[in-house]
Amino acid sequence: MARLSLRLTALLPLFFLGPHAFSNVRVGKPVSGGGFGTRVATPGAAQSGGVTGVKLGQMPLNVGSSLPSVSAPTPNMALPQSAVPAAVAAAEETAQAKQEAALHDMKTFLRRAVAVERRNADLKVVQDKMKELPFEERGELIAESNRLQNLELDDLIERYFPQEQADSAMSSLMGYVKNAEVTINIDPNMKLKDGRSILDGLFDEGVYKNYSETGVTQGLETRKRAEAEDRLFKGLENAPPSARPKYGSLNLTQDPAGGAPRYSDYTNGRKGVYFALKNDVKNRSTLTARDTLDNMGMSPVGTLKSPAPALQDMPREHLLALSRWESGGRQGPRPDIRLNPEVQIFDAVRLDADVHYLAAHRDYKGTPAEEGLKKLAAKYGLELRWY
Repeated sequence: MARLSLRLTALLPLFFLGPHAFSNVRVGKPVSGGGFGTRVATPGAAQSGGVTGVKLGQMPLNVGSSLPSVSAPTPNMALPQSAVPAAVAAAEETAQAKQEAALHDMKTFLRRAVAVERRNADLKVVQDKMKELPFEERGELIAESNRLQNLELDDLIERYFPQEQADSAMSSLMGYVKNAEVTINIDPNMKLKDGRSILDGLFDEGVYKNYSETGVTQGLETRKRAEAEDRLFKGLENAPPSARPKYGSLNLTQDPAGGAPRYSDYTNGRKGVYFALKNDVKNRSTLTARDTLDNMGMSPVGTLKSPAPALQDMPREHLLALSRWESGGRQGPRPDIRLNPEVQIFDAVRLDADVHYLAAHRDYKGTPAEEGLKKLAAKYGLELRWY
């Protein structure tokens, strides 16, 4: 492969895949969605995994956001166990086959992007020093500036982000992703078709259900959602509503308001409620970087065991910001990726068996919702956390 000469003015492009929506409603626009709600994150620090890699710095991001739909509970329906392993096992088989290639692609991107950034930082130091010297004394610095600008790409990458550092950073990032918390945000102000609040419905049923079971959405077209799911997941075409996934999010940014805070409460923005799920729920979940409706069910699917094919579909600037933050010990401001990856959860989500804790914004204290939250937590043995 031809060696490339990389000059200061030739910055490496970051390829935008575009902000993805989750499975619910965007503000002012009908979008598809699912379940009682979506995405939830830990009010405290999420679990981390892997070995801390190389510091990649910080990068401001500005990405749009979208809102999810909230649906209501209906009488319990047993999920056919055959449908669950078919969908998740098939996704895992495909993701596992693509895992190494996806890791290589992401690592190649990160090595180039980080190397260019670091070279440019060194170049700026040299050029700033030049400004402090008379012209006749700038010879050595001019030579160094030219050398940095004319480094061939392979040499640039090897000097500024060697393979072993990139391997460590990627290993650390994948470990963190696999251990990140899966959350489901809900809007406690939503009403079910029978007039009950969502909290009352959850109290009565004890099971979180999907849009197909409840029929309660935010102006979403469930037919298109089902068509997208049929393309993505094996065995759903003729399955009952309960076999379709529930939607959550992977809280990669450790947002105390949950993985999708704007999905929680359409009137109060980030002041919502969410469930943080137990780790074993990941064994029956799949992962996409985007809403399953994006590309009408053609988005790459991963699992929490083999997440790379899904993460490869993230906007590149988000991947870079997340890698920097994670390898830097997750210190400082959280990366502004706004929309965390979507998690599709198969089989029943039972409050007494599958939920780690329930979290709610402190503004709900002193309101009717506080009593509902406390009753729900007490009945199903959940810790209620306020953020």
